[in-house]
Amino acid sequence: MTAVAGPPAAAVTDPGRPRRRSGREIFRTAGSVALAAAIFGFAVPHFASYRSAWASMHAMTWAQGLLVAAVALASMISTWIMICSVLPSIRLREAAVVNLGSNAVANTLPAGGALAMGVSWAMLSSWGVSTAEYVLYTLVSGIWNVFARLGLPVLALLVLVTAARPGARGRTSRPLRTATVRIPVVRPGHHQPGSV
Repeated sequence: MTAVAGPPAAAVTDPGRPRRRSGREIFRTAGSVALAAAIFGFAVPHFASYRSAWASMHAMTWAQGLLVAAVALASMISTWIMICSVLPSIRLREAAVVNLGSNAVANTLPAGGALAMGVSWAMLSSWGVSTAEYVLYTLVSGIWNVFARLGLPVLALLVLVTAARPGARGRTSRPLRTATVRIPVVRPGHHQPGSV
């Protein structure tokens, strides 16, 4: 007869009993809270004024505040969707974590951009993203960020030029209408006139 050994007594835990936090976990949590408090209590007031930000928020109507919050949320979610489309193995929640975590590092630490790449690489590689996929993600997101940063001000300028003087509507909006109408639309399988 053979005796089958059971699991060691130390490996069996009582699921009803709360798990004690180790000293390392407590230290990491306390360190994170202290770092956040130091950043917002000492570093941020050197280049930003909480008082002026609070005054600006109070000057807004509730509808304006809601609009600002909705646009900020839409901006963040659109970035998370872009990450998920470049890296299909990443869920939306993981895309949010990598985006918010790397942005926090990039915006608060000296040489934060370089450190943020390391943070995002560490997170993504722990979720099974390969080096080639990470390079593709970095290139695609970087290129589209540059296009957006260069293109959106041009678009805003066009909107301002056309909306600035209602009486001059015919003169200023005609070039914009002409430019948008003349942008060729290429459909797969269709031959464009004048193309080779």
